[in-house]
Amino acid sequence: MARLAPKSLELLCGEQDELQHLLRRHSTPQQIGLRAKIILLAWEGKNNHDIARTLNISRDMQRTWRNRWLEKGDRLFPSDEKIERCRTGWRTCKI
Repeated sequence: MARLAPKSLELLCGEQDELQHLLRRHSTPQQIGLRAKIILLAWEGKNNHDIARTLNISRDMQRTWRNRWLEKGDRLFPSDEKIERCRTGWRTCKI
């Protein structure tokens, strides 16, 4: 039986930068960071099995987030947090 290749995933330059920024931030929740890793590995051309093995997650979970990204793109990630300079120093503020 032939195996189907996963759907190709393309990222715009800004999307790639934003995902990598999420991974570098210490305040990013683990779930969001995991999703970002899944999308970046898929963008690099890794297949579902390789991503699942690398991140120690199920293939179903990996497949789910790849497909959600293809449907909704960067709207999957919270964008309501901005880092701004406050009198007391840097802090995360809700808009």
